[in-house]
Amino acid sequence: MKTNEKKWIIILAVILVIAIIVFLVLRIGKGKNDNQKSGTSGAGNPEQYYEELEDGTKLNISTKLNQTKTVDGLEIGKIQLTNKDNQTVLLAEVENKSGKVTEETLIDVTIIDKDGKELGTIGGMIAPLKEGEKTQLNISAMQDYTDAYDFKVTIKK
Repeated sequence: MKTNEKKWIIILAVILVIAIIVFLVLRIGKGKNDNQKSGTSGAGNPEQYYEELEDGTKLNISTKLNQTKTVDGLEIGKIQLTNKDNQTVLLAEVENKSGKVTEETLIDVTIIDKDGKELGTIGGMIAPLKEGEKTQLNISAMQDYTDAYDFKVTIKK
């Protein structure tokens, strides 16, 4: 190899190393900004229970809200609470573990903040279910509840 070729190889290797370093620094910096934007870190930020996705959708990340709830033998799990364009949607899987066939069930979902204060109530319906059968719960409201800490379900009698 000629010295001229060695110089070019060294120059290209240096440029490649610099490019990798710049990429890593930008990637780490972006991660810090994302955490601060969602309120999950950073001094002085109020505690928030959602993160904002690239398309503007807010996704609730409260571990308490995402815990499985059981009411009258109906197990409500795999919970997702989102908001986009001021429409909040609560999706969940409902499984009948009551030991009997259920009829159409009207429910109220009460949204709760960290202090236990009720932020609002959304009505919904669970379809009739055989024992062990599952269905999707899909209810929505025209208010932003994505910063909720938890929710409780009551059955309308």
